Amino acid sequence: MLGSDLEKTLEKNTIRLIGFLQECSLLGSLSGFRYFEVCMRSREELLLCISPPGNVEQRKRPLTIMSSTYLLDEDYIDRHDCTVFMVTGYAVYNCPYIYAWKQSNQSLRYMTSPVEPDVPLRLESTLSWNRKHVALWEMVWELLSRLTWPSPTNPFAIDFDYLDRLPLPQSLLLIGGLLDFLQTLWVQAEPQVSFINQVFEDIQLLQQRHLQLMRDYTHKINVATPST
Repeated sequence: MLGSDLEKTLEKNTIRLIGFLQECSLLGSLSGFRYFEVCMRSREELLLCISPPGNVEQRKRPLTIMSSTYLLDEDYIDRHDCTVFMVTGYAVYNCPYIYAWKQSNQSLRYMTSPVEPDVPLRLESTLSWNRKHVALWEMVWELLSRLTWPSPTNPFAIDFDYLDRLPLPQSLLLIGGLLDFLQTLWVQAEPQVSFINQVFEDIQLLQQRHLQLMRDYTHKINVATPST
């Protein structure tokens, strides 16, 4: 009987881990968040880059709508004094773990406990994953809250200046992806989450931009295609 219950728990966690890896894959394909950057390192590994407080406004990220593969460049990480975490969903462990992959002394001084590169971080979100549903965005939120001081009022704020610098087709595609992510977050979050109103405001702004870009893109296609 005990063995049967254990098998059911393992099977349930395996299914949940697949869903978690899908969350990683979706987030890892996006860019344009103000306080962090993401990149898929492998099917089971998501890199999460957080710059130290004060560097966010100074850094001008490369123009790209695909996953930020420049996060794999150690020179880039060192130059911007980033701390890069590796969010994992290894099948062998059957649950998420997060490691400090590349450490910035300036950033890690805000962590409340020592950080070892080969030891998973003891985060409330990852430790409680086996007992209840914990979304990927909650793990990102906890890391941002631990690593930055003062913590951003909206950890998932959008860098609209970055979106403005993108070519029209790329911006259109990226805004669609960001909308999907923020709308899912807004639906999943409890009403008492402190930044939920700011997320909703960004959703509205992105929706307006998306509609305008659709009009602009349609007009551009019509002009480029002569009528017969």
